[in-house]
Amino acid sequence: MVKAAIHNLPPARDRIVFFKDGEQFLPGVNAIASPGHTLGHHCFMIESAGKSFCYVGDLTHHPVLLFEKPRMEFVFDTDSKLSVKSRVRVLDMLAANRTPLMSYHFPWPGLGHVGKDGDGFRYYPEPMHMSSL
Repeated sequence: MVKAAIHNLPPARDRIVFFKDGEQFLPGVNAIASPGHTLGHHCFMIESAGKSFCYVGDLTHHPVLLFEKPRMEFVFDTDSKLSVKSRVRVLDMLAANRTPLMSYHFPWPGLGHVGKDGDGFRYYPEPMHMSSL
């Protein structure tokens, strides 16, 4: 990955924008630092037309295991203890605020809600709605 970054990033150097925790770096898109899977991992709160959802990226890789047991350390995290702290903090926030979440690691369409369940959480998937134009 390092070799690919060294090869691919320099041509885009003048277009790369760095952002910080809590920063709105695009209209309606706020960064939420959630390090652990990778040191710079972020989730993104996306807001439009009075609605919002959180794109969680690699915060959790499974809609059951890492929700029910969010303190479980995951072998693919670069810092599993930091990942656990980030996972619990973000899932707590999403559950408390009833904010929908989206994850590409979950079954299609990957959109749902999180609720507290004892010492862990529970993922409630949203059904996919098909409509024609």
